[in-house]
Amino acid sequence: MNAAEVPGQPAAGSGGRTSPPGTSPPVLTLTLNPTVDICCDVDHLVGVGKTRARVRYVAAGGGGINVARGVARFGGQATAVHTAGQEIGRRLNRLSDEEGIDHLALGIAGETREAFVLFETESLRSYHIVPGGPRLDDDEARRCLDLLERAAGAHRYIVASGSLPGGLPEDFYTAVARRVREAGSRVVLDTSGPALRESLHEAVFLRRCNRSEASYLVGRAVRTCDDARAVNEQLLAAGAAEVAITTLEELGALCSTGQGHMELRTVERAGRGQLCCRQRLSSLRS
Repeated sequence: MNAAEVPGQPAAGSGGRTSPPGTSPPVLTLTLNPTVDICCDVDHLVGVGKTRARVRYVAAGGGGINVARGVARFGGQATAVHTAGQEIGRRLNRLSDEEGIDHLALGIAGETREAFVLFETESLRSYHIVPGGPRLDDDEARRCLDLLERAAGAHRYIVASGSLPGGLPEDFYTAVARRVREAGSRVVLDTSGPALRESLHEAVFLRRCNRSEASYLVGRAVRTCDDARAVNEQLLAAGAAEVAITTLEELGALCSTGQGHMELRTVERAGRGQLCCRQRLSSLRS
């Protein structure tokens, strides 16, 4: 693979490119605060002494990297742009290369974070332990925006997904959306907390919220499809998105546009224990 790192101080290793030379995948993803995900299985957690664990996998992680992985698994093409710093950043790049993820690494001074997922087999509970991650300085923030601005025109969709690292202003995704839109690409945004609220000042093509993020936005619990519909309609009416999606865990998700709503419900396939989607159109407007 050819090296494809946008230099920073210090450099974080090389990011591999797997797209054919001269081509640009239609999707570019942005992960400002990626992780190296370490997933382990344990029989049960003990309060005193050691809990013996079995490592299930170690992989590059973070919102946009996961999106790029998913696009590739469905047969599409995507390039993941992400920060990478210090030793864990080099490991992140190596894991991405080994998996064949098409990616560009933006070198930063701080060290990339590691996240831990523990699955307790006896209780079927999982625990996701995520440190805050590095802080980006003003120069690193500017380089992120400049890189996106240069790359945006060559990609139809820019998917910004995940939390903001320390040091970035809460309205950073607003600046991302503005620059990408001006370059002629469509923005898909999936974030949380103050960054989500501040981003509402700039229109994007698609916004995705999970149940807790939607509850945060409207200040009340979002439990049902009717609750999700109210959230989505609020986003559409405010001009914050052309498409609004609220996910509802085991209930599925609700996708809304100006033409109506589509419920996506999870259904277990008989005898296989897998999940598929059953679509149902509702409240279509002319």
